[in-house]
Amino acid sequence: MPMRARFLNRQTVVCALAICLPLAAAQPTCLGPTADTGAEPQSASSPVVSEQRLDPQAWFAMGQTALQAGDLEAAEAAFRQVLSVDPRAGSAYANLGVIAMRRKEWDRAIVLLRKAEKLEPKITGIRLNIGLVEYRRGNYAAAIALFSSVLREQPDSQQARYLLGLCEVFTKKYAEAVTVLEPLWAEKSNNVLYLYLLDIAAQESGQKELDEKILSRMTTVGQGIAEFHLILGKAHLNRQETDAAISELEQAATLNPNLPFVPWRTTTTNSVRSTRAWAGMGMRRERFEMR
Repeated sequence: MPMRARFLNRQTVVCALAICLPLAAAQPTCLGPTADTGAEPQSASSPVVSEQRLDPQAWFAMGQTALQAGDLEAAEAAFRQVLSVDPRAGSAYANLGVIAMRRKEWDRAIVLLRKAEKLEPKITGIRLNIGLVEYRRGNYAAAIALFSSVLREQPDSQQARYLLGLCEVFTKKYAEAVTVLEPLWAEKSNNVLYLYLLDIAAQESGQKELDEKILSRMTTVGQGIAEFHLILGKAHLNRQETDAAISELEQAATLNPNLPFVPWRTTTTNSVRSTRAWAGMGMRRERFEMR
């Protein structure tokens, strides 16, 4: 039976979720600029280089292709070409915001995404990305407002629902988090990280029956999943149960050697020292931000 949620203090919650939760990546905006931009067409005999004869839709398509391929410099150049012809192309600003997000330039991303939102207020994906930026900046109240807005317009958005529940847990709105997260059970009850998040909300809001249901499910699906053992190992470390922590962390490392925690050894002479060092590093949330 997994360790009860009440044994996991808030430091465990924040650290483990920052390490493990598969946060949605910034999503590009696919809606391109309008065909009629009012720009003067280039003559085929013009001395201007051929790339300047491309219309904004063609530049937008090139930017989309580059962005999907991870070529951020080429994507940025293409979307700026779109804006040079059509300064009101909100979708180009939106994708420049996505590029800034992937570079973790959060303040710049907000400026670009707000411009995009002003020009394209009906595109909910822009608001979702603004919410992601606010989450990354630790502005959970702002993120909650944005995710709630998206969810009102798109009740089937699993991404908005999950992120809203996550922010509500971080702001200790546990009952609200249960209400938001529980409808995802049918799709996500095989995901130990979803179960972990929902169990925190259920336990802290006093919903014992739901807590038991989640823990039972977590026991069933968690064995053999690296993140499950990482969560338990961190909880044991917080309780100074070193041997149990080593066992869980070893299982996590064996199942997924690429988990983003500090490497450590568990020999008879240095196991306590190295696991304590890992725990100390784990206190610094920024080291474990998902890429």
